[in-house]
Amino acid sequence: MCNVLTPSGAFVVPTQGTGSQPSPQGGAVPSGTYVLTALTVYPPATPGTTPTRGVFVFGATSYEEATQQTASGVISRRKGSWSTGGSTLTATVACPFNSTEYYGYTYANDALEVINASSKVVATWTKQ
Repeated sequence: MCNVLTPSGAFVVPTQGTGSQPSPQGGAVPSGTYVLTALTVYPPATPGTTPTRGVFVFGATSYEEATQQTASGVISRRKGSWSTGGSTLTATVACPFNSTEYYGYTYANDALEVINASSKVVATWTKQ
């Protein structure tokens, strides 16, 4: 098991965004606990209907994540390290598999928007 986190917060149903996906603006991401508060899907992609909830715990350079969808009830857990440069957030996943993932991001007003340009999904995580 990658971590012992339990997803918290309300289940979030993905919504359809309008227009273009927001441009990443970067920003300083403070350490702390973040709860998933929105999933927005931009055209040409369309949202699914499965509610999801999640929690991210960011350390200075490490993170742990746990998400859960109501369809399966299964909790997915990950951990690794992270860094930012400009408006790119780099996640180096160490568990449950090794990979490096790149996302656009914006941090403002206690909210971290993680922008996936390929899937057209913007996940909003709110600092607790």
